[in-house]
Amino acid sequence: LVLAVELLVAFRDQAQWSSLAPFLYLIAAWYGIALIDRAWLRSGARVAPQVYAQLGLDILLVTAVIAVTGGYSSLLTEIYALLVVASATLLPRRVIYAMAGVCALAYWAAAEAALAMGSTGAGANDRAMALSVLLNGLAFVAAAYLAELLAGKLMATGRELREHQHVLASLRALNDNIIRSMGGGLLTTDLSGCVHLVNPAAERILEQPAEAVLGQPVDRVLGAVPETMLGRRGEIRINRHGREKIIGLTVVPLKVNGATDAGRVIHFQDLTELRRLERELERQPRTAESPTRLGV
Repeated sequence: LVLAVELLVAFRDQAQWSSLAPFLYLIAAWYGIALIDRAWLRSGARVAPQVYAQLGLDILLVTAVIAVTGGYSSLLTEIYALLVVASATLLPRRVIYAMAGVCALAYWAAAEAALAMGSTGAGANDRAMALSVLLNGLAFVAAAYLAELLAGKLMATGRELREHQHVLASLRALNDNIIRSMGGGLLTTDLSGCVHLVNPAAERILEQPAEAVLGQPVDRVLGAVPETMLGRRGEIRINRHGREKIIGLTVVPLKVNGATDAGRVIHFQDLTELRRLERELERQPRTAESPTRLGV
């Protein structure tokens, strides 16, 4: 939008247009190349050739812009340093200093072109240009060094982050496998008493899928669980499809970082069949006789 307004204003003033036209044409070309580069990236092309091509075009455009905006007196020289920093994040480390050297040579070419075109302004001379090229070349090398250090730290941090993510994924998979392999039911709740985790054994004992249990208050899932059972083992009775089930459970606090209470962990088993067998054994008469009575 700013470029369009500037073009409109300059077009109405012929004198201003003649001085600004080269610069504005270059900026418009820059935007066009950026759009082409974006389309190229979306087409699935290889990234490495595209990076080299984009940086090469950027160097050419920056050189042209600096040439028409004053050469070594231009205020846009720092764009070369930005290109050096960009190369440090996108290209191999050995290429960074080569990029700084290319930028220095390009800046020299822009300064020479500006002198030839007379766009440098009054008082321009070869000595001042040489000093500017030398100082800016050193600045580009310094930018390359700092960018290399920063890129190295970023890469090291990225590798460490990926390693931690791999370890975390492995631990999460191990945790999921342990929970799924448990023979007893497992529920976890938050501080409000809503269920956050259900293992397959819990689904089987409760005769409900996880989707019907997650997010529900634990009282609706297991019935009232007295707080007196916290840290102790007890039994409750629940009704499932007209059948009473005896559930043995243990409730323990769910701790975060070993200190903060984040909810409850409930481990339970279906004791219905075990209790039925115990009652049958109690009702059976004693048939064993002592040896002395058998001999009478």
